[in-house]
Amino acid sequence: STEIVGGQDKVDERDVIFTRFEYREGTETYEEYYGRRPEYKKIDDEIRKFPDILSHPHLKKNPLLSALASAEFDFLEHQLTQVSGRESREKYQLPPSENTRIIKKIIKYLGSDHCGICLLNQAYVYSHVGRGPEHFSEEIKLEHKYAIVFALEMDLGMVASAPKEPVIVETGKKYVEAAKISIIVANFIRRLGYPARAHIAGSNYQAILPPLAWLAGLGELGRLGILITSKYGPRARLGLITTDLPLVADISKKFGIQNFCQKCKKCANNCPAQAIPYEEKVEENGVMRWMLNREECYKFWRKAGTDCAVCIYVCPYSKSDNAFHNFIRIMCFGMSIMKMTRYTR
Repeated sequence: STEIVGGQDKVDERDVIFTRFEYREGTETYEEYYGRRPEYKKIDDEIRKFPDILSHPHLKKNPLLSALASAEFDFLEHQLTQVSGRESREKYQLPPSENTRIIKKIIKYLGSDHCGICLLNQAYVYSHVGRGPEHFSEEIKLEHKYAIVFALEMDLGMVASAPKEPVIVETGKKYVEAAKISIIVANFIRRLGYPARAHIAGSNYQAILPPLAWLAGLGELGRLGILITSKYGPRARLGLITTDLPLVADISKKFGIQNFCQKCKKCANNCPAQAIPYEEKVEENGVMRWMLNREECYKFWRKAGTDCAVCIYVCPYSKSDNAFHNFIRIMCFGMSIMKMTRYTR
């Protein structure tokens, strides 16, 4: 399972790779950032030589699907003002267990049947704003007590097209669905009299979703660098609401996923950028994990014009949970791996 082996510092959103490629050469932000973090300048400028994802040079590959994906991400940008607001003055009083039951039921009704709750670990809250409607470089103060995390299954047929355009259309669709759920649930909680904030794609996250999803019991971090959920494998997108509504936290579980990843290496073998490590886990910021080469990964995104997802498709946990795939898991990796299937039914 995921190992915490030391203290964890907050991550600065200004250093996140997607944020870094919003800095335009010649601007004050560009000069300030690379003056402060010169170690990223050479590799980032090399990656900038490739056209941006869904930009004009890529459109001719599949104009219709590229336009659809762009429309989805434009829609997300227009939702950024809906993520927070003032809570009602009068508090709706119920026991934490009942609040938890209601929230999970609503999230399931709105479209996700894989939801968990954890205490909001401040180590997974970004330190400073890098993107979004808040002021750049502003210190982030997100002091809610709880994180509500949920997963949405990506369509296997769309993901099978990776790294072509259908996969980024599916990514955009799931982010739109996650935004819908997060915004509605956060609004609902505020109407009950408690602070709540939705965290959505489109430059709006104030916290890091995969480790919170792990703490909430949704899965484990995999070799491919993202969360492998117990229900859908890595073939999922995550959503998050943070709040002070009294809730009951779930616990992180051991599904045997990291034991599987230790031996499998299928994602590393198939990664077109060779950005996924074959080596053992290493310590990064207090966590033992496989270190994805984020720059090489993102460089291939720019070459492909999409968010790739080859690693997501080839992962054995992305495939159907049927007798054949379960047999292969048992034969290759032992019965302990099958613990995971208890949570997928």
